[in-house]
Amino acid sequence: MTMWKINLYHCVVFLSSLGLYQSCCPEGWVKGRYSCYYPSSESASWQAASARCRSMQSNLVIINDYDENHFVTGMLKEYIQAYKHNFWLDGTDAQHEGYFLWSSTRQPISYKNWNVHEPSGGNENCIEMLVKEYANLDTIGKWNDKICSYLNHFVCERSVDDP
Repeated sequence: MTMWKINLYHCVVFLSSLGLYQSCCPEGWVKGRYSCYYPSSESASWQAASARCRSMQSNLVIINDYDENHFVTGMLKEYIQAYKHNFWLDGTDAQHEGYFLWSSTRQPISYKNWNVHEPSGGNENCIEMLVKEYANLDTIGKWNDKICSYLNHFVCERSVDDP
């Protein structure tokens, strides 16, 4: 597969006391408060999804707080009919069972939005956000641990300021 560098950007220009500030996201990405998000329509294992995000100078999404979880959930709900699966997040406990961390930063997960009776452990070492499978109005946006080889959609995240 050939990767094309995307030079089209969605930009928001801010005026501040420091002068003109431009905040951009590449074409096909959604601008959040501090990040650009790429909701993928393709399906991949957690490892392949992580590699795909890195190929786009990003990582699987890290959910830092309730507001970000709510934003990402809302973004995915906008196009829910186009999706068949749930979405991979950057979290994993593959290195130490029961100790989830964000893979790209190696930081422990502080904000959590687990579904009831989750995480369930065993060989389910990667975190998915429930959007389609096993999701209803009460569980959309909740998290589940899943076998990493399962094929899910994924969300990539990069800083708004990244070129």
